[in-house]
Amino acid sequence: MDKHFKVGLCLCLLWVVILVIITPFSYAVGVVSVVRSVSDTGKSNDEFEITLKINDSMPSFLGLKEIMPNGYTFISTSLPQDQYKVSGNTIAFVAINTSDIRYIIKGPPSGKVSLKGTWVDMLSDNKGDIIYAGTISDQNGSVSSAGASKSNIVTPGFEIMIGVFAMACISLLYGGRK
Repeated sequence: MDKHFKVGLCLCLLWVVILVIITPFSYAVGVVSVVRSVSDTGKSNDEFEITLKINDSMPSFLGLKEIMPNGYTFISTSLPQDQYKVSGNTIAFVAINTSDIRYIIKGPPSGKVSLKGTWVDMLSDNKGDIIYAGTISDQNGSVSSAGASKSNIVTPGFEIMIGVFAMACISLLYGGRK
């Protein structure tokens, strides 16, 4: 074996070690689900506390949007004032390294609040619907009962690293010999 082939082989083995170490950690990056639960505040019949539970791996940087039904108004949230905005029936939240958001809305004392919401993870580009506790949502938006949310978790950069590794191996196998 010549010197160039040995160096190339060592570089390929180094790439394998890097891939084996990075892949498990990068796979866990990103939000898996955001689950909503609704309860009465106990203060009055027309106030409801909503909790958004973020099941993720830290660090996280999420944008969340909730749409309230007509007749409901936003009262307060657990987030600082610079991390939410209310416009009409829409509430936008920014969640930075937090696992839950609590907010209170007021509306008709109907007993059932029907909210719609979406989330996007700014670090991994994962996104999905905010689902009610006890439901499961697939990638097509279909909802069924019981369970947690499924999400398409992407391993960032994995394809590029495999491609570079394959090209390096091919060039070493065919280019290293004379």
